Amino acid sequence: MAPRPVVFYAFDGGEAAPKFERRADAEVWSRTAKRLTNCRVTNGGGVRRRPGLARVASLSSTALLVSHTVTNGSKCLLAFRNEALTVFKPDETVEATVTGCPWTTESIATIKASGEGDRVIVASRSFPPQLLERANNATWTRAAFAYDIGAGGSREPFYRFPGARGGTLAASATTGTGVTLTASAALFVAAHVGSKFRIFGRQMTVTGYTSPTVVTVTVDQPLFQTIDITVTSSNGFAVGDLCTPSADEIDCEVVAIPNSSTVRVMNTDSFTNPTHSQNKLVGPRATTSLSNTSVLMTPGETTQWDESMFSPARGYPGGCIFHRGRLWFFDHPLAPHVLVGSEQDLFNSFDVGVGDDADASIAGIGDAIGRRVRHAISAEQLIVLTEAGGYYVGAGPNSPLTPTTIDYLNICPEPAGVANGILAAEGVIYADGEADRLLLLAPTGNVRRSWEAAEISDVAAHLVNTPIQLTMGNGVDWSEERYVVCVNADGTRAVMHYRRGGEAAAWTPWRTDGLFVCTATFNAKCYCVVNRGGSFTLERFDDDRLLDESSIVSFTIDPLSSGYLASKTWSIVWRKTVSGEARRVFVGTFAANGAGEITTGFQIEQRTHEVGRNFEMIVELWEPIDRAAGFDAPTRISKIGVDVLSSGAFNFNDRHCTAYRFSDDPEEPPPLRTGYRALRVLGRKRGLTAIVGQTQPAPLEIRTIRVEVA
Repeated sequence: MAPRPVVFYAFDGGEAAPKFERRADAEVWSRTAKRLTNCRVTNGGGVRRRPGLARVASLSSTALLVSHTVTNGSKCLLAFRNEALTVFKPDETVEATVTGCPWTTESIATIKASGEGDRVIVASRSFPPQLLERANNATWTRAAFAYDIGAGGSREPFYRFPGARGGTLAASATTGTGVTLTASAALFVAAHVGSKFRIFGRQMTVTGYTSPTVVTVTVDQPLFQTIDITVTSSNGFAVGDLCTPSADEIDCEVVAIPNSSTVRVMNTDSFTNPTHSQNKLVGPRATTSLSNTSVLMTPGETTQWDESMFSPARGYPGGCIFHRGRLWFFDHPLAPHVLVGSEQDLFNSFDVGVGDDADASIAGIGDAIGRRVRHAISAEQLIVLTEAGGYYVGAGPNSPLTPTTIDYLNICPEPAGVANGILAAEGVIYADGEADRLLLLAPTGNVRRSWEAAEISDVAAHLVNTPIQLTMGNGVDWSEERYVVCVNADGTRAVMHYRRGGEAAAWTPWRTDGLFVCTATFNAKCYCVVNRGGSFTLERFDDDRLLDESSIVSFTIDPLSSGYLASKTWSIVWRKTVSGEARRVFVGTFAANGAGEITTGFQIEQRTHEVGRNFEMIVELWEPIDRAAGFDAPTRISKIGVDVLSSGAFNFNDRHCTAYRFSDDPEEPPPLRTGYRALRVLGRKRGLTAIVGQTQPAPLEIRTIRVEVA
């Protein structure tokens, strides 16, 4: 029987999960592969060897990378390390190192940082919010985030936590230091020292802890008066009622009812003697005339109080984001569904005022109470990803975001996981917290339902394994394509190629000799932190490199006299430019002792070499399927043809295909080849697949693979 040609024109579906192997009828089967290890899918539908990793710097510990653009437009890469911060400039030199930082190896992975101009806010549940600032001379400083101080005291967020609602507070005096503050039920802990409490908006600072119901405070703002009001009748009034004298219009709270003709109130503001014939005390259920007042020296018990939202006693927000001229904090351990927004254009002032448009905002997501706000993304609208699903705030040019217009509208029920959400041209991409998959939230243009969710990893779910970080690589220096990088909890890395308007997202796994910790795009380059046996390095993906942890060196017999190259085994690639063409050829591997002398391998001439760790590229096709007969009959692959572009050596089913030809000078690196390479295959068996790959590093881009099946 004549061979039946099966042509794989493209890999624009990437590597697919094993569940697609037998789907001969599925469109995705003909556009995917069984394995695409260490490949990147190109816009042309082919695959190319992934960039190597150029070594940038050693790191003393694990690190988190954050790219930031300062006020003058220059860029910097922030590397958060154990109790330290290293700032790299675009040329990869160190601009600054800041020590004494509150984050540790254990908490680095929990950091969320958001920058605006020369300042970066750092948040984590493990420490108080921090402020990083860059001065004009490129010096960086770090300090605990400080709140604006106004006439009303510290303009920090104040909150009444659910567990404390219904209880009362009473101060022993309206002014002074050493004032006793007593709670009606257990409220205080030793960590409250330094925190602030407010009664009717008047602040006091805790200076000492006595018991769960008693602390000592300094009254920062004199408390309002407590007054006994003689009335015609106290009938109909109750403790906790908010009342208003009809002539003065100053609110007060009923704190006690001593007898049938007396109502004791605490004022919410300063006001004059309310006793005159036209004044009445107006409550929610009763109204009575006033006849006399008496000011008390000791304030009464009141339910109108709150406390510092961020404190050692109550915890700190796990995240922050700048959006629409406001700084937003979220993911508080005791109020996980609440977002706290600063005043408009005042990032360190959180005075909610009276709810004017420019005031601060403290508001929770009503149908996500008790569920964490995992991430917030500043898009045209504020996107909020929670354990209860995705939400958006329906603000726009004609409806600005204000405290009175905030409304969290649900997009989808899929909960957000640990991995950060990222902004893409199509919308927002995030990781599902209950399933190993990625979702795209895209605007619909529909007024009634502005956003919708769609899965973008269904074909390659086996590559998404508890994501811990997502990064967008758009316009990086080694590719005109657009990629999403997913770092998994197990240290693997899955890379998605996605064309705008494309029918499928193409996923491929990238592996290295070690574990990927995190990644970031910075100055049109893609960087990552890699853990290699407990040693951490900062490395850069570079299409001009064929190896990982790669360095460019020139040496003869003693190449490794000092530095990190000593006492390790490395691969070597000879680099040479011939007639304007950058040629590369694998030389071999060698080991070195501590003195830097080669102990295995062979003498290397004085040339420019790339030294690093080799990685294998694998392209394995699915077993060919006879769509009529299925898998019943044994399969014979009679011929494999590979069309390559500007490529070097590679393997056909474990047979090495050299880049040299008879006319080439064996003393020089071989030219790069473009065109069709074919290999005939003998044998017939079930499960036979075509594998094209590389065990030796060389440039390789595959445009298409043609397989003839007998």
